[in-house]
Amino acid sequence: MKKYMLKILALGIATGLVFSFAACGSETLEDPSTTGENTSEPETIIETVTDAAGNVVLDENGEPVTEILTVETVEVPVLDEDGNQVLDEDGKPVTKTETQKKPVAPASPSGNTGGQQGGSSGSGSGTGNNTPSGGSGNSGNTGNSGGNTGNTGSSGNSGGSQEKPTDPPQQEEKPDPEPEYTWKYLEEESRAAFDAMNEFRKQNGVAPLIWRQDCQDAANKQAEWCAENTALTHGASEIGQLSYSYSIDTWIQNWKDSPGHRANMLDDWNAYGAVSVYATTYSDGVVQYYIIAHFEYDDSWEVIG
Repeated sequence: MKKYMLKILALGIATGLVFSFAACGSETLEDPSTTGENTSEPETIIETVTDAAGNVVLDENGEPVTEILTVETVEVPVLDEDGNQVLDEDGKPVTKTETQKKPVAPASPSGNTGGQQGGSSGSGSGTGNNTPSGGSGNSGNTGNSGGNTGNTGSSGNSGGSQEKPTDPPQQEEKPDPEPEYTWKYLEEESRAAFDAMNEFRKQNGVAPLIWRQDCQDAANKQAEWCAENTALTHGASEIGQLSYSYSIDTWIQNWKDSPGHRANMLDDWNAYGAVSVYATTYSDGVVQYYIIAHFEYDDSWEVIG
């Protein structure tokens, strides 16, 4: 009986040793050169996105763009210049502590209002980016609770099909606007033209016109209206012209070459008169000259019927 008990005891001890060796043999050791061991709990932070030049990136509304990062402190292996792992005197890998930042959500517009930081599709937790068709999307990160309400994150992009960019709207072609213009009275040119007309009358044996203020006022009024409205018109006791030439001799010659205007200038019934010249200048540099001559009869003449 004792022999049997001793055999059973020996068999149990042997079996236990076998299981112990099997358990030890099945343990898998991580290669410290490929992974880092976390030494602290991950922390979620928000940082402002900058470009290669260090400038802050702004969204379409002019607000700074931010991204949510996870900060972890890990133990990483120390490598030599050739990329080989450094070992200590006991042949064990030498490691160092390193802080790593990893993005956990797409960039979203900034605008923190407190300590709680939202996930991808809202404050607190949200849905992250979905992958293209066939794959499942990454779930959004749960925001860290804080003292105040945090950011509202951007909603995740739908996977599968991508929206095609639309063509910009066709702008309706508008006719070129008419050029702007200004007008002004040319006093010296007005008096010089009046003198040139009187010289023409004297050359043809007709008494010169007597300048009178009321005639000048009437001529000015009509010439200014023409210049302002860019249209030539005049009354029955007037003659007028539109010229693109700045030449008093040309203006008088134009009237000489027209039988009707020539007759008005040489009419000996006209005793008083005046000439007014207005210039209309357009924004494109074109200048128009409106010349109006106003005549008045001598009221003292007695009409014999």
